[in-house]
Amino acid sequence: MRAGLRKHRIVIEEPVEVKSDSGAITVEWVPKAVLWSTFEPVSASEQFTEQQRQDFFTVKFRVLYRDDITAKMRINFKGRIFDLVQKPIDHLGMQKELHLMGRERGE
Repeated sequence: MRAGLRKHRIVIEEPVEVKSDSGAITVEWVPKAVLWSTFEPVSASEQFTEQQRQDFFTVKFRVLYRDDITAKMRINFKGRIFDLVQKPIDHLGMQKELHLMGRERGE
């Protein structure tokens, strides 16, 4: 893929458990990497759960290959949060490009 197509900055965030003074454990999202990426909408859908409608927007982000991104992480794109819905895909198995499938929850 031509580098010029990766024109969007994304932040890969990882969950870190933090223990408060009272002993309660909470999860904070900490930046792991800032990367250039594509932004490719894949699908939009809605589901009805417990009599509420939930919208989902799925996007494929393509970044240069790296081996430290896991499915437990998420993507922050211009303040929009995308949960990774599967482990990163090593496109063509050549360790050159990763495909990250992210799902944004709507209102």
